[in-house]
Amino acid sequence: MTDTAQLLVFVCGVDSSFQVTEELAGLMSLHGQTTGLKIFNSVKSVIDDLGLSWDTSAVVGSRNGFLVF
Repeated sequence: MTDTAQLLVFVCGVDSSFQVTEELAGLMSLHGQTTGLKIFNSVKSVIDDLGLSWDTSAVVGSRNGFLVF
C-alpha cells in the first residue's frame, strides 16, 4: 500500500442539439495527504492546461466556489 491517490478529471458538455459528451480531461497522482486545496489545485491545473473557462455555474458553486461530484 502506498499513500498515493489517483484523481481523474472529466469534462462534460452539452451542444446546441442537446447532445451530451464526456471526456477524460486528466489523470493526476496525489501523494501524501489529499486535502481539498490539493485536489482543487490539481483540477485547476487540468482546466487551465486545456484552456477552458471557469466562468460557468456548473463549476463555481454559490457557497464554496468549487463542486466535486
